[in-house]
Amino acid sequence: MKRKRPRDSERDEMESLVRAALRNYHAMKDSFMVLTIFSADYQKDPVALMQFALAILLDKPIYLAVPNDRPIPANVRAVAAGIEVYERDNMDDFKRASEALMKRATQGH
Repeated sequence: MKRKRPRDSERDEMESLVRAALRNYHAMKDSFMVLTIFSADYQKDPVALMQFALAILLDKPIYLAVPNDRPIPANVRAVAAGIEVYERDNMDDFKRASEALMKRATQGH
C-alpha cells in the first residue's frame, strides 16, 4: 500500500472542506434562518467555523442554543439574532431552548 505524502493529505483535506462548503452553502442559501448549538466545536472544527461564516455571509439570522457552561464571546453575541442558554445534559431544557428560539425566529417571518 502506498503511503500518502503530506502534500496529498493536505490536498485531500482541502478538497473535503470545499465539498463541505458547497453542501452547507446549498443547504443554507434558501433557509430563512440558522439555528445551531454553540458548542466548543466552533473554536476548533473548520466545518463548524465555516457554517457560522456562511450564515453571516448569506445574511441569515443566527439563533444559538448554548450549554450553560459555554462562554459566549462578545462578537458572537453581537451577530446572534437570538440566544437561549440551556442546562447541559438536560434534554428537556434543551428542547425548551430550541422551541423558544424557533418561536422567536418564526414570529417575524
